[in-house]
Amino acid sequence: MNNSDKTAKYMCKQFLEREGYEKVTIRGRDGFDIEGIKDGKAYYFEVKSSNRNKEEVFGGTVMLTELNRAIKDKDSYRFIICRGKDNDINEWTFELFGVDEFMQFCFLTTPILRYSYHNDFQKQPKPRKETRKADDDLIRLMWSEFEKWKKEQGEEEIEEITDGIKFLINPNNSWDDIKDKIRYDFGKDAIDDLLKQGVNDEPNHRRFTKSINDDVFSYVYIVFGYKHIHLHINVKDSEKAEMELREVFKLCPNVKIKQIDSGLSTDINQKEEFDVLKKWLKL
Repeated sequence: MNNSDKTAKYMCKQFLEREGYEKVTIRGRDGFDIEGIKDGKAYYFEVKSSNRNKEEVFGGTVMLTELNRAIKDKDSYRFIICRGKDNDINEWTFELFGVDEFMQFCFLTTPILRYSYHNDFQKQPKPRKETRKADDDLIRLMWSEFEKWKKEQGEEEIEEITDGIKFLINPNNSWDDIKDKIRYDFGKDAIDDLLKQGVNDEPNHRRFTKSINDDVFSYVYIVFGYKHIHLHINVKDSEKAEMELREVFKLCPNVKIKQIDSGLSTDINQKEEFDVLKKWLKL
């Protein structure tokens, strides 16, 4: 942490104390910079600082680790945009944002997201066409893929990963574009099959959405990734849902059911697994 970072975080600590937060502590790890307590509840703050004046665009990067922590703790996570230069708090300005508010200014360019904010909404910079606006699904998907890459990929696969990232973030995908780029043979037929069945589709997100809406499940996102199909399954009862899915895929040993914040997830790598999925979804 350089001197300007230290100063900004110290100024934000004073600001939060002035706003009624107690036990305010500068942390700088775990996906946030500062923690504090107000009305008996813990809050976590990520500091974004600049020495530019308030009439200029405020821009920078926000890390995936920060956003992943933020969307998990939306009720208690905040972003602080602060501007100033010296150690006089009266010469600083502070703006406090909730997670959804802050993500209005974030767009995916490379695997690191960049935000651009102006306090006058009319002067808010317009994102470039090749970017994609940040949202919960994007962060969860990127984090899931990032964790896989950390564990599974070697240096020799960096070029392939880069190609995959470009595919993931293209906001103008059509299903024909996606079919040209996916690397599993059954994927093209799977897309055509789902389109023929009239399943709700969003090619810009590379996914189909199948509603279930029973006592256990709400819906399934069928996401066509670079190397496999990813299932994001929103559930009402995690324990019952996991038991049912394990029974559904009991003859598919490579299908691994994982728990995530909003339900369950797994990957489909073979046509036989996709056929089991279709049967379960009654397609």
